[in-house]
Amino acid sequence: MSVLPEAMTKLSETARSPEATTDLINQAVQGVEEAITGAGVEDLNQALTIAQDILADERVHRLVTQKVTELTQKLVEAGGDPLLTGWTLLMLLGESLTGSIQYCQTVMADAIGSGRVTPAEGEPLVMTNELAELYLQAMMQRDPYVAWLFYNWPSYSFAAVAHIERAPELRTQHPENTQLLLNASKKLDQIFGGPASYLTTELEKNNAS
Repeated sequence: MSVLPEAMTKLSETARSPEATTDLINQAVQGVEEAITGAGVEDLNQALTIAQDILADERVHRLVTQKVTELTQKLVEAGGDPLLTGWTLLMLLGESLTGSIQYCQTVMADAIGSGRVTPAEGEPLVMTNELAELYLQAMMQRDPYVAWLFYNWPSYSFAAVAHIERAPELRTQHPENTQLLLNASKKLDQIFGGPASYLTTELEKNNAS
């Protein structure tokens, strides 16, 4: 087995080990990152196939899912086949957007109810990064599933865009799914009260092309 697939296999085994620690996982991730440089297409695709198996395993911790997601972005940017992991990433992105919206709504309701934040009369409360981060640890205890979906949202976004840009089939084969992702991304932008996010901008660009 070549260096890159071997490194990804090690990460897969570490991620599923009951004795895995954050340090061991980070070391395994670093091993994959170092092996990507100079890897051929066949090795990149083997690594993506292993990554797909990790992403599809619901038993794997969401922190590992995030790190593997970031690795898939690097693998496709290096020349790997985005169709090997693209469909799963789009599914994860959809879950993450839905979870992030729920996370923000829960946090804003709690912030208002506790008196931490008082919205101006007649104006909706706008979510802020500071407020989201302030509640993160509490939400990890209250609703870890939703909290991890919110935490992983940026990684899913960047990786999904990298895949879509390199594999038009991911948006053209099921355009209704791409539109659902775009609608959810726009709703999240509205909750934060800011300009269009990177994800929204790229999804609109890809839909127009």
